[in-house]
Amino acid sequence: MLHCRVASQCLSRDPGAVSFANKSLTGATDSGLTGSQITIAEGKNCNTYTSAGYGPLTKQGEMVSGISIEAVRDSFYAANSLELALYNLLTTRAKTPFNESGRQLLLSTGNGVVQRMISEGVFDPDADEVNQFIVPEIADLDPDDVAARNYADCQLVATHLSSMVKVTITADVSVS
Repeated sequence: MLHCRVASQCLSRDPGAVSFANKSLTGATDSGLTGSQITIAEGKNCNTYTSAGYGPLTKQGEMVSGISIEAVRDSFYAANSLELALYNLLTTRAKTPFNESGRQLLLSTGNGVVQRMISEGVFDPDADEVNQFIVPEIADLDPDDVAARNYADCQLVATHLSSMVKVTITADVSVS
């Protein structure tokens, strides 16, 4: 309710006229949930919120699609980690070749992210036949992608540890 109250106080103002940061709410006090209330909420797959460090943290619960919030959050984390690793690979080298050697660089970088996600408890370590980063062979690419030096439809495929949901992240990687 606190978040709704802050929004109602701030959204009615002119854009740019107010900041959401560090607002105090007169007469509003937060109250924690009892153990039985938490059990009921989790039993109904409700989203619950808790303070963690500097702010609120969404935990438990499922999205409307039936996928757990944790699986969605971890999928975004894996996608961002993959994007950062590939970006670092492509920007810290003078040139990434568009040949089997360059393909192997992409494979090792992507599979390094997969292994890190396994060690951090994001992906299931027992699903090794599924947990992998796939880069298509150059011979299997569309001629337009070859001309543009683009590895199209690279995929990170893995199984989320706690929900056992299959995660697929697709990326097109262009090399210069």
